[in-house]
Amino acid sequence: GGRGRMVTVDAAYYRRKREESLTKLAGRAADEAVEHGEEIELDVMTPQDRRIVHLALKEREDVVTRSEGEEPRRRIIVEPAD
Repeated sequence: GGRGRMVTVDAAYYRRKREESLTKLAGRAADEAVEHGEEIELDVMTPQDRRIVHLALKEREDVVTRSEGEEPRRRIIVEPAD
């Protein structure tokens, strides 16, 4: 018959993996910003993804983050703290 296959998507697993990769990306961007003393511009992200990046770097005193641009083209800038 014409029955489709059943596919299960583990959304929680996907989100956790996404969060891990964004947290690593944030850390690398912060390290680079500090090492080179310049701003690092990340790719355009959804509001949820930007929130993860901002939170990942909130505790670091050597960098600051800000969002720039208009939705849906907003991106995060990571720069060395003064």
